[in-house]
Amino acid sequence: FSSFLGTGTSYQGIALAMQGRVLEGIEQIRQGMAARESVGAQCYSSGILLALAQAQAEAGQPEEGLATLAQVRALVEGADERYCESELHRVSADIMITLGDVTEAEARLHSAVKVARRQNAKSWELRATTSLARLWQAQGRVGDAREMLAAIHGWFTEGWDTPDLQQAKV
Repeated sequence: FSSFLGTGTSYQGIALAMQGRVLEGIEQIRQGMAARESVGAQCYSSGILLALAQAQAEAGQPEEGLATLAQVRALVEGADERYCESELHRVSADIMITLGDVTEAEARLHSAVKVARRQNAKSWELRATTSLARLWQAQGRVGDAREMLAAIHGWFTEGWDTPDLQQAKV
């Protein structure tokens, strides 16, 4: 049961980070991951580490976020834990934008969309497409952004109150 306690602690940290208590969330995610690692739990670690990387970037620690993403990449490749592979590319892109590398960010967002399509993961595709559309909008490519986003947004028939669909609509 120690792995479940560690997972719960990590998820509580993720929730704290999402509520704006980012540093506290980072600490709790790390505590949860340490508890999981102490009993050898690895399953679904990539998703928790992705949330940690996002929190690190939000806390002004993009380099730490990139290091955490390297751990995620190792899990995706080594353990074949590909359920969040698209999100790995999207979060990497967000950090690259923070670091000012827009060209690399765009390439990673295209990869995120491609992976999501290959996996038929419409929610991940929506997130990646929304991020790419935001980038294009900032570059003045509003028409391209709207056209691309409309295609995936139109696929959904329910869930209109979810944050991802609300952001895509905006």
